Amino acid sequence: MPSAPDSADVHVHKKRKIHADSFDTIVQIIVGPQKKVFSLHHQILCDVSTYFEAAFNKIEMPDEDIEMFKSFQIGLYTKEIPLADKAGKEINSDIFVDLHILEEARGIPDLQSAAIDAFITQLL
Repeated sequence: MPSAPDSADVHVHKKRKIHADSFDTIVQIIVGPQKKVFSLHHQILCDVSTYFEAAFNKIEMPDEDIEMFKSFQIGLYTKEIPLADKAGKEINSDIFVDLHILEEARGIPDLQSAAIDAFITQLL
């Protein structure tokens, strides 16, 4: 078994402050064709990498419909899919279908059911 490197073998690039909240959240990063899982602290990754910070804090979904995503956002927080917008205008039923597809692709089964229920309710 290889031994740990002694201090002469370790290069310290930059010292930084570690805050208590740096250890709050663990993320898993799957690497390589073997799908090796690495468990790392979210905040430490974000502190050292703009790539990881962007990946965890900003996700671009250019192919998704904005109105559908508004319904997703409401459903995420309330567990209910709205049938009408703020002005009381009925939401297009195509949005419920798109919402179901988004939730299927992203593994959100509870909201998938809510999207189907909203679709059926609107049809009745």
